[in-house]
Amino acid sequence: MKCGDNGGRTSSGRECQRDCATGLTRCNLHGASAPAAKIKAELMLAQARMPSCELLFSIVERYNDNVCVSCGRPQGDIDQTKVAIKAAQLILDRTGMGPRSVIELTPQSDGSLDFSQLQDSEKGELLAAIAMVKSVKDRLRARLLGVPYASTLLASQPDQEM
Repeated sequence: MKCGDNGGRTSSGRECQRDCATGLTRCNLHGASAPAAKIKAELMLAQARMPSCELLFSIVERYNDNVCVSCGRPQGDIDQTKVAIKAAQLILDRTGMGPRSVIELTPQSDGSLDFSQLQDSEKGELLAAIAMVKSVKDRLRARLLGVPYASTLLASQPDQEM
């Protein structure tokens, strides 16, 4: 995409022909290098990446759930899974998380936390908070898809044996 497609103009009044920065609608000369624009672009890219990451994690988690006893390979609709993996891969590649990307982890400014020091009650509180966040995400997904929340809850829970 060109910067001029979104209103970027040169000093002579012509449309700017420079390529837009990744995740932005303008080039570096017309506002993409501003700190606020960089933060907004990274947030937009992260929002685009998140569903793909969650999909890949869920595929990995389910990999061993439905395995053939004799050969050890996963059962189910493998073609559909391959399509989902390819789509997630394309989204991650286009949002800056390609095969050569590097993730740097830095400790929090207030110091790192040692979760092994948590008491049982604190672990319970932490797990409850994580469950609450997951519930809010499920409700948001249901609202965006126009599906009643109760049906998405039932569909997302694994079958339990009685």
